[in-house]
Amino acid sequence: MAQHLTNIRANVRHFDPDTEQMRIHFDAAEEGFATLVIFNPQGGWILSLGEIRIRAGANTLIWHGHDGDGWPLTDGQYSLELFGFGQDRRPTGAAPLRLQVALARRHMVADRYLTPSLPGAAWRRDALMVGGL
Repeated sequence: MAQHLTNIRANVRHFDPDTEQMRIHFDAAEEGFATLVIFNPQGGWILSLGEIRIRAGANTLIWHGHDGDGWPLTDGQYSLELFGFGQDRRPTGAAPLRLQVALARRHMVADRYLTPSLPGAAWRRDALMVGGL
């Protein structure tokens, strides 16, 4: 069987999941379905975005850099694999398309949450002074 999915690419290779999203572009020979699987730097499974309906031609998926429960992932290299399925939802038999991406935050987590510009920062500062947080 011919390769169903081809030409995988991302709009960025490094991104900050707190302020950006990654667009993953690919081409499909025909209509069907796709599953995007994301693995951590050690090769462990993180997330599957499955049974995504795709059309023949150019397609785009968006990943925000979070796991399946909505938690942001730590900085590092991640592997993305895109599997293609026919209209009958059966695997095409072709190897998945692979892409390496990096999550890299521009600011430390503490800097994002304990700043005077955020609402409620005053009570946090007071609570820290009396040992409440």
